[in-house]
Amino acid sequence: GINAEYGMVDNVILPHHYKTRWEKISKVLSEPIKDFPSLISAFKQISVTEVNLSFFGTYFDKENNPTETEEFFDQILPFIQKQALRLSELFPENSLKHLIPNGPTDRVVLSKEQALCLLAHFFFCSIDHPQ
Repeated sequence: GINAEYGMVDNVILPHHYKTRWEKISKVLSEPIKDFPSLISAFKQISVTEVNLSFFGTYFDKENNPTETEEFFDQILPFIQKQALRLSELFPENSLKHLIPNGPTDRVVLSKEQALCLLAHFFFCSIDHPQ
């Protein structure tokens, strides 16, 4: 819901709250994503918004940037996937309702692991924003 006093969202439902959606995300992120077409496919399956991936296609080109492309698909992306898959472990309540500040001077406290997990989901655009 919305906290009218501060105009802030006070409850963000995370993807693992929805069983079918989480099963789909888990399936997609459990599979190796080895190239740009596979990355596009993964985004199309799990992103809650349309994503422009033209940068990835330009930058991660095996002919022009072989070292960076290999590092991204062999090391960085699998790490991001692994962190995203920890969502249900790190957020057992299925939402961020207890982590949203109550006012302008309140703070949100996350562990490094929780922050990393959320960043991984932000990368894949897999967390829907409240209306």
